[in-house]
Amino acid sequence: MRAHGNVAKPIAQARAILRSMKAGGSRHTACMRLPRRLVATVLVAALVSTGCIGSSEKTEVPEATATTAVTAVTVVTAATAATAATATPTQVLATATPTTTVTQMADTPKPSGDAVFWNAPTGDRSLPACDKPFRFTHPIVELTNGFQMWFGPGSHVAPHNHMAYWGTPGLQEEELNNPDKSPSNSDDEKVVQGPTPTPISVSQQSERVQIYAPADVFKVDLRRAVLETQDGGTYVEWGGYLFLCDSHVVMLGHVDQPSDELVEVLREIGPASVESRNCSGTIDEVLESRMVGRCRWNFNTFIPAGTPLILSSGYFAGFDFGLQLVGLTAEELQKHPSYGYSMTPWRVGSGNAVCPLEYFPEPYRTDYLALLGAAQCGPFNQDVPGTAMGHWLPTPSPDEVPIRPDLREVDEFQTVWLFEDSADPTLHMLKVGDDSYGLGYNQYGFTTRETGPVNRRWDEVVPGGIYCAEVEADDTRAVVLVELTADGLSLKIEGLDRTECNDGLSFGNQVRTFYR
Repeated sequence: MRAHGNVAKPIAQARAILRSMKAGGSRHTACMRLPRRLVATVLVAALVSTGCIGSSEKTEVPEATATTAVTAVTVVTAATAATAATATPTQVLATATPTTTVTQMADTPKPSGDAVFWNAPTGDRSLPACDKPFRFTHPIVELTNGFQMWFGPGSHVAPHNHMAYWGTPGLQEEELNNPDKSPSNSDDEKVVQGPTPTPISVSQQSERVQIYAPADVFKVDLRRAVLETQDGGTYVEWGGYLFLCDSHVVMLGHVDQPSDELVEVLREIGPASVESRNCSGTIDEVLESRMVGRCRWNFNTFIPAGTPLILSSGYFAGFDFGLQLVGLTAEELQKHPSYGYSMTPWRVGSGNAVCPLEYFPEPYRTDYLALLGAAQCGPFNQDVPGTAMGHWLPTPSPDEVPIRPDLREVDEFQTVWLFEDSADPTLHMLKVGDDSYGLGYNQYGFTTRETGPVNRRWDEVVPGGIYCAEVEADDTRAVVLVELTADGLSLKIEGLDRTECNDGLSFGNQVRTFYR
């Protein structure tokens, strides 16, 4: 399945709508101090790296989704995608200026009724139907001085379901804007670098903020993890999913210390599954355990909107908060301004994700969005067919969604994401998870140019020639060569240890091909 629904300049339109919808208000000064060439925007979730709250790959709705009866979706085959792709490029030579014309995708017939619906709802008939239009009814937090917010992939490589990151007030006079920094007891300790760092030691870095149920909750899937540090210590983090109705799910991460109200609910249930010995005993013994491992609770309940749920953990710069609109088709998702467009929504964690801030009642919606400063909350998906812009995969996507969910999963560190900065549309980014093609794990950026094959916008990189980008990340500078195949479904890429795109550059022995 290569594409879904109609596309009409998806990224530009989404950004324009987001800017028009975003309410006014003063910029949050802490957000404005974020560097343009931000390497990453949040510490890789410890729960994700240990498998505690899902993964950085495509996030499946827990348990019920995998066995639920499915409905039909529109399928666009590889051939259809190639001929109906949005880009109509001119021939790109060494000095040519490519043009990109975005048109509508051709209508395609729906498959038979037994085709797999990649975004099937839970099938739990006990859950109430979601209101249309869907809205939260209570704030997730009460704002005080010191909150920050930023939008981006963070330490993930692929776009995912919680890219609107909450930064909670810090305990010291410092910016909590480097989420790739592992928590530690001393600034002198060396931070472990990489996509899944294990902290040397842990201490409280930010205020522990009360998180409330933003709407009535009818089902929870929670995990408690006791995680190790390099110095032999441990720390506790919680994460999981809140089912607000039959098809909308909230994700929480980097949280701890469940409220009395939530603990009382857990007492009535007991651990739903045992993943280590620390799940045995009474609920109070489980909650006090410091034995490394995980416990999980997955059950139906009722928790009214506004109920205190849990605190942010305080070990990191903030907490994760995402909203997944399960049950919607790709066409329906595209009507939400923060969604954007994905060619393969079933192979990426952002495939059903939208900006949760847009769904709060006023004045919270305006106040929360103001924390982003100049940045926009989205689009979560930035695929532009026929161009280099968007998410690229290590293997070609099949023409139809696999029935087994595990066959849809992709290791995000084997992907590459080419996208536009949320605050500055002239700043384009490259998120790399694997150093097999000459670039190490990092987020690289460059300022775009309007003509020529050097530093062009990703959505102006089209078939017909090799393009070159002069990228930076921290103290690292390199050039990146990219070339699209004629059908726009494959991308060759290689990083070179150079600082400028000189004439005559060509691919070397580390070139790698990615696919739609």
